[in-house]
Amino acid sequence: MAILQYAAKYNHTDLVDEAAPLTIEYEFLEVKNQFEKGSRIPYIWLEYREQWASIIKWIYTVNPPISTQHKGGLSECNLWKPFYWKVLEDLKMCPSRVKRARQFIEMDITRKLEDCSHCIRRAQKWIIAAEAKIEAIQPLSNFL
Repeated sequence: MAILQYAAKYNHTDLVDEAAPLTIEYEFLEVKNQFEKGSRIPYIWLEYREQWASIIKWIYTVNPPISTQHKGGLSECNLWKPFYWKVLEDLKMCPSRVKRARQFIEMDITRKLEDCSHCIRRAQKWIIAAEAKIEAIQPLSNFL
């Protein structure tokens, strides 16, 4: 947080953007108390952090779409739900873990989906969609 304070105070936008992702798990009041009274930086930071909250909400509310039917016309096999819930459990609604969504999803693909090519493809599409959302996050300096 000290780096973000310094970078914001002296308008070092590259440093602001580098420090911002490291602060996304702070509570708003923690951030607000680190800046001078009346500073607009905590409110700008909150807008930045809201992008992460939006991705977390998406991950927890959008069950990845089914790309192909399983044998017998089933939309999913008995491996998908345990896999899906394990990924959500691993991510813990935590922004720093969401940044590493690929790592958690791939780890759980190996452990939970065994050899179901349909579910593996579905999980891989989920990774791509999550990474696209993360890539679309605007840097904090865009809000300054």
